[in-house]
Amino acid sequence: MAAPANFAQELGAIDFGRVIGGPLVAAVEAHNMAQLTVADFIQSIGFIDTDNDGNPDEVRMVTFKYQREVTEPDPANPGNDRTVLKTFTFSVPFILLIRLPYFEVDSVDISLNVELTSVETRSTQSAFGINAEARVKHSWLVGSVNFKVNTSYSRTTKTGSRVERKYSYQVRVHAGVEEPPEGVNKLLDALVSLATEKEV
Repeated sequence: MAAPANFAQELGAIDFGRVIGGPLVAAVEAHNMAQLTVADFIQSIGFIDTDNDGNPDEVRMVTFKYQREVTEPDPANPGNDRTVLKTFTFSVPFILLIRLPYFEVDSVDISLNVELTSVETRSTQSAFGINAEARVKHSWLVGSVNFKVNTSYSRTTKTGSRVERKYSYQVRVHAGVEEPPEGVNKLLDALVSLATEKEV
């Protein structure tokens, strides 16, 4: 009879540290990479004209030009007002016009299903052999026959067992939008003060 399968040993051979820890480490690395990508994005999009050391030197501004009606005193008629059409420009830091892509990994779901099946095998081999030999002696009056038969039979039975392994592995990562860090909020507040309107 074959020895029973050792399922505990089979499960112990699985490196659960890598199976579970691998996706978690990858999620942390992806989160850090996303944060660094946003920092590089702010530096490359929000600033221009680097100095000799390659550091940002000037805020990238966007200027809009438009016209609107303005009420002002009428110099030809003192004490009265008039409405005139004037041209203005409005400059605002470019970084304030776009949404910063801040994301964070908020959940990692790992699903591992292991199916172990013990299969017992049995094989039987049979062999049957016949070896016959006949000898005949005769004369004019007397005759004789010798008949010799050798038979053989063998049967071999082998038993064993094997374990079939089936794995199902799924990793689901969910990332959501997060609020910018406090330092970024202070930077944006400082850039708001640079937004100005001027009459052309």
